[in-house]
Formats: sequence, C-alpha cells, structure tokens
Amino acid sequence: MKSAKETVYELIQQIEFSKKASDPVGVETSDVAKQLGIQRSNASALLNQLCAEGKLKKVGTRPVLYTVHKKNEQQSTETSCFKSYIGYNGSLRSVVQLAKASILYPQKSLNTLIIAPRGCGTSLLAKLMYSFAKEVEVIDEEAQFIKLNCNHYIDNKDALRKELFGLPDSTDDFLNCFDRAENGVLFIDNVNLLEGQDQENINTYLETGSLYYDNDKQNKVKRNVLLILACSIDSSRKNIENYASKIPMKIEIPSLDERPLLERFELVNHFLSIEAARSNRQIEINSETMKSLLLYECPLNVKQLNHDIKIACANAYVRSYQDVNESIVINSY
Repeated sequence: MKSAKETVYELIQQIEFSKKASDPVGVETSDVAKQLGIQRSNASALLNQLCAEGKLKKVGTRPVLYTVHKKNEQQSTETSCFKSYIGYNGSLRSVVQLAKASILYPQKSLNTLIIAPRGCGTSLLAKLMYSFAKEVEVIDEEAQFIKLNCNHYIDNKDALRKELFGLPDSTDDFLNCFDRAENGVLFIDNVNLLEGQDQENINTYLETGSLYYDNDKQNKVKRNVLLILACSIDSSRKNIENYASKIPMKIEIPSLDERPLLERFELVNHFLSIEAARSNRQIEINSETMKSLLLYECPLNVKQLNHDIKIACANAYVRSYQDVNESIVINSY
C-alpha cells in the first residue's frame, strides 16, 4: 500500500499533467487536503517533506504553491515515453492525458477500457501506459506486462479460460495471466470476445479486485493487477457497455482517417525508417508514391499502413538485392 507521502506526490503529478499550458503552475495545500480528505496541517507537513527530498518545489508566497521539482520534470512534461507516440500533442492529446490520469490516480491506478477501430494501436497505447507507470514509479521496474489477445483463442474457449482463470494441474507449473501479472499490468485485447462466465469473472475482478480460479466460487483470491482492456468500436454496443459500466476510465482512439494528414506523414516516415534500419539500406520514395501512401484508404488503419509499407519495401528490396550499396527505391504503390 502506498504511503500518505507517496499519495500526495502522485496527486501533484496528476494535477500537473492534467493542466493546460495556459494554466498557472502549482497546487495549493488546501487543494491537496480537500482532494485527499486529510487535515490541512497534515497535507502541509507531507508537502514540506517532499520539498525537503527534492521531489517538489515551492512557487509563489501567497498562497504557497507546490509543483514537481525541476529534476523530476521529465515526469511532468512531454519528455516522457509518450513523446514517441505520434500525435501525442495533436489528435491523440486527450488520449495521452487520460492514459496518464489513469496511471497517476491517487491511491491506486484506474483499470482502463480502450475503445478503437481495428488496427489503431491499442496494444501500443497499453504498452506505453505500462512504461509510464514504471517511469513515474507507480509500479516497480521489474513489474510484468502480460498481454492476452482473445482473438487468438476464438476457436478454443477452454484454453482462453485456463489462461485467464486456470490453476495448474498435477503435471505442470502453469500460472494464469493474473498470476503472472501480479503487481504489474495485464492487457486483454479483444475482450469483447469473452462470453458468459468468463465475462462475469472479469466483471467480478473489476468490482472487487478478487478473482475466481477455475470458476470456483469458493476459490476466490485477491489480486493486485492493473487491468487494461481493449475492444473494437465495431463490437456490439452491449459488449462495450458491459465493461464501460464497471470501468471509470474509458479512452477512445480515433481512426486513421480522422487524424491530420501531417500525422499520417509522420507515421509513413516512421515506418520507412524502421524498414531502412532493418535492411541497412537507404529508402527512396518519389512524390507520387508518397502522395498515394498519404491518401489511400486504410480500412485497418495504422496497422494496415504499416503492413503495406513493409510489403512495398520488401518488393523494392528484392529488386536491389544483389547490390548491397544500392538504395531501396519505392517508385509505385
């Protein structure tokens, strides 16, 4: 359990992250006391301890305001891991703010539901939230990130149930996903594919923090796992609302065609740079091909854009395979 001092520090971080650039810097003692439900004198003592430790600093005099200290500003500005997230300061700004707020929520991070069209990068966002949680020391550096994609078990629901809630039998040392993610993060993708009792077990965990092993109502275990669920916006409204009603933090990622052209240009360059590094070659692309990559329809969004660029680079690589000094030229798409 977090100490009172750690809770105060996380609250200051959360407030700072949620502020706009035009908002005044700093948080008053009375605000901390009110939000945490503690005496003002206790809040003041904890804030001063954090200042003495160099985690916070005072700004202003009347009233005295507290903010994250300069040396810790990598946690309160966009120099965090989210800076690598294309669109973090544009179309995905609200996505990033909600993701940070979820991790920095006082006392305990909030379980989160990510809703997005297919191929928009739910896995990437979940992994960034995990990295951010380590960055701001909400979880330990050694904490695990466990991912389970329900779509991989669409024809084997028994295996899916075992991965989520199973116990080892007498012949193996199996650990289910919740066990492996203890004190860390469990990301369940395509959670809308869960049915019946499995869906109910997830809801039980969301409401109580406890887990039923092998659907045994007598075998209930408390778990400390930050749960991030993701489902397609194309899922039935009933499935989405089932989880949304039990999760306070919901994050919606826009489709690729809802994002600015400049961000798509950055994505294209990012994927091309990955392929250039992989092949150890320069990649050349003419203006018509670039225009095509920026404007063609991508039903599977960012995932499809990445896949199509990979295929185009692979075909171009074959044409120049014999000449290791020759650039890879993508001249059609």
